[in-house]
Amino acid sequence: MMTKKFFLISLLFFFFPLLSLATTTNCCKIHTTFKYAGQIWESGNCYGETSTKCVAPDQKELCPNTIVREDWAVACMLNVVYAITDIAFGLLLALGILVGLGGGYYILTAGSDPEKINKGKDFIIYAILGLLVALFAKAIPSIVIRLLG
Repeated sequence: MMTKKFFLISLLFFFFPLLSLATTTNCCKIHTTFKYAGQIWESGNCYGETSTKCVAPDQKELCPNTIVREDWAVACMLNVVYAITDIAFGLLLALGILVGLGGGYYILTAGSDPEKINKGKDFIIYAILGLLVALFAKAIPSIVIRLLG
């Protein structure tokens, strides 16, 4: 039951706001500079199908002019992937550090209790695995770019 609540809360506060990055119909504003298809897509610029103003669905102007490129939609999708993986990296990094500190605390306060020492070692192993997953999350955009060509 607790996992269902956590899943719903994470959808509401984490994933749904990220969808706003990809909701414009004719353009998008890039939030992370990256290279795709031999071109550099710079942070802060808007890219789209026409050179008109880039406007969000709530009529808020994102950029006064838009840089026209044919493959702007793929770059917008990559922009969302970068945003998701940047947030996931930060959260997993913080969680890994906290779990590692918890494992160190268990070991330091264990005294001669082998059960607590083993529990602390397990926490440190989980922290290392969490940090490896965080590094993999950071590599996902590069993998997606290589798959797209």
